[in-house]
Amino acid sequence: EAIAFDGAGNSGRSKIITLYVNNTRDTNPPSVSIITPTDGSYVSNSQKINVSASDDTGVSKIELYIDGVLRASTNGSSLSFTWNTRKVAKGIHTISAKAYDLAGNEANASIKVYK
Repeated sequence: EAIAFDGAGNSGRSKIITLYVNNTRDTNPPSVSIITPTDGSYVSNSQKINVSASDDTGVSKIELYIDGVLRASTNGSSLSFTWNTRKVAKGIHTISAKAYDLAGNEANASIKVYK
């Protein structure tokens, strides 16, 4: 309820409004998976990377990292990226994905691949 007063001391009242607040915060992180390539696999030339994420309140963003460098991101629940591996050094490389839900919770997935 709001009450207003004018300079002469007159007052007026608004209607009473009932407001219910839900203080329950979504603390469940999304799930995220690197679908391709698989952990421990060998990559060559152009490697397709597919990431999928899900959450009960919705996925807001997916980020893809290769060897710690952000390579792609999307606002949604799936990401597809083609990695040109011709110019990367032979050895072990880390592919990581981060997914965020609409409440700001974060989940991570990571695999190692070989070139």
